[in-house]
Amino acid sequence: MINIRDLHITSDILPLFDYTCNDFSRNILAGLFNAPLPSVDAILHRQQVIKGMLQNWKILEPYSYARGDMMEVYSFCHEAGHLGQSSRLELMLSGKKRLQLQTRLIQFITFMHRLYNQYFSVLQIAAYPPDFEKRSNTSFSSSGVSTCINRRS
Repeated sequence: MINIRDLHITSDILPLFDYTCNDFSRNILAGLFNAPLPSVDAILHRQQVIKGMLQNWKILEPYSYARGDMMEVYSFCHEAGHLGQSSRLELMLSGKKRLQLQTRLIQFITFMHRLYNQYFSVLQIAAYPPDFEKRSNTSFSSSGVSTCINRRS
């Protein structure tokens, strides 16, 4: 049995690799280090993803955004997924609430537009394993952001 508990991954190893922009990414990175892969195929797949990231490094290296903007967009998407009938009625009747919603929608669109144009639209997806795009879309969907997008369409 492999024992990784004595490696102090979170305190000693993770800080060497942690260039993440938010806590959600940091938690996923920690999970990558803390959970051993179950098979050789899983290890080879992870290596292919890392190779894809290295081939796209010129695009990914300057990747950044304001942490506050990301948290606002995340919060907005989470709340939009739980918007009930009474909240919808309040939006129709309250000019202040409607203006707040419009402002948050503009922030969401601006944030996503910037990420898409500067990063996602120029990534060489062929550098990644074939199922990586499908997995990325699934992760995107489960994050709550797609709920926000789907509610708008």
